This record gives sequence, structure tokens and C-alpha cells, in this order.
Amino acid sequence: MNERQSQLLKTLVREYVDCAQPVSSSFLANRFSVSCSPATIRNELARLTDQGYVRKMYYSSGSVPTNKAYRFFVDEFLASENSEECETQHSAFESYEQAMAFLAHRTFALSALIDEDMNIAFDGVQELFSQPDFSTRDEYCQLARLVDDIVNIRNELFSELRDTPMRIRVAERGTLTCASDAFSSMTGSVRAGNNRDAVFFVIGPVRMPYERNWKTFQLVKRCLSRSAFSLN
Repeated sequence: MNERQSQLLKTLVREYVDCAQPVSSSFLANRFSVSCSPATIRNELARLTDQGYVRKMYYSSGSVPTNKAYRFFVDEFLASENSEECETQHSAFESYEQAMAFLAHRTFALSALIDEDMNIAFDGVQELFSQPDFSTRDEYCQLARLVDDIVNIRNELFSELRDTPMRIRVAERGTLTCASDAFSSMTGSVRAGNNRDAVFFVIGPVRMPYERNWKTFQLVKRCLSRSAFSLN
């Protein structure tokens, strides 16, 4: 992928994340940092489509990113991430439940924490179900199974995520996502201020604002590492 294609793809991903609507070549030509005609944009989008990064909802629609495009986008911003840019202002948390509520409301995703005693705190069910990405009965059933499974497989999740580095999983089938590629997640573990281990994560649609959510996720980890409370 050349630099112009890379910048074009990142612009397309950001716009689609914001609006949840196919992105037109004329819009990209107006927004793209390098001056390009709509015809040039269409040619580059055709190449990105051939490479599996872009698809159309139907023939005459604008373009939407594929899961491969989201993975590329995440890898690109993680490679250039400056930890000093992370958010520093935050409210003090008085409990894990409050921390998960903050995380859910800031990421518009399901957020959960499991401590070493297998207690669990989670929030964001309403936020997850309200995403425009989920609109069919089958999708709502899948979301319901996901919420139920987190409680039922907490031991497995704690063992899988404990002592692992913070990570963004894009459309990965696995324990955390009910073997579905309809979700993305951010996962991490933390040794809290009370010297007890916990794992925590957010789960949302593949079309999530990865950059913003990642900064919030890092912020919450720093807060948890300084906290000395336990789950109720």
C-alpha cells in the first residue's frame, strides 16, 4: 500500500466510524489532505477494494471499510502512538463498578472487570445494544448471548487475560466475543493498589472509535492501578 492509499484509507475509516454511512469519493476528495480529483480517489478506492480493505454496500453506494481495514488502522495508530498524549484529567473512582460505568459511557461499549476472586463488575449493556451496527433479531440475540456468557465464563476469561499486555482485538473470533467476528474488544490486566489482580475489557462493534477508546482504556488502567478498593 502506498502513502496516498494509506492516508485515504485512514480518512475513510474515521469518517465511517463517525457517521456509520457509506463514504463517497467526492467527500473523500474534499476531505483528503493531498489534493486529488474524485476520479483519482475512485481509482485508489478500486485498488483498495481489490486488496480487500474496502467494499461497497451495493453498486452505486459509497465505500465502507472491511475488518481488514480496521486492523490496518489500529496497527497504524498503535505504531505511532505517543504515550505522553494520553488523557490526564479524570474523576477519582470509588469502586470498580464506578470505573466500569465511566469506561462504558466514554466508549459506548460493554465494559467489564473480573477480579481474582471471580467477582465481576460490568456496565454498558444499553450502550452496546444502542449501536446502529446491530439492527436485526439475530444480532440482538447474539448480543444477549455475549452478555450472558461473560458472567458464565468469568474464570476462563480471567485465566486467558491475566498477565497479558493491553491489546486491541479487531473482529477476532474467540472466548471473549462468542466466536463471532461482529465485535472488537480492548483487553488488559492490572495489579490494583490493593495488590490484587484483575482483568478488564470493553466490547463493541467493529466500527468503534479505536483511537479515542484506546486512550480512555489506558486512562482507566492507570486509575485502577492506583486504586485500593475491591468489588462489592
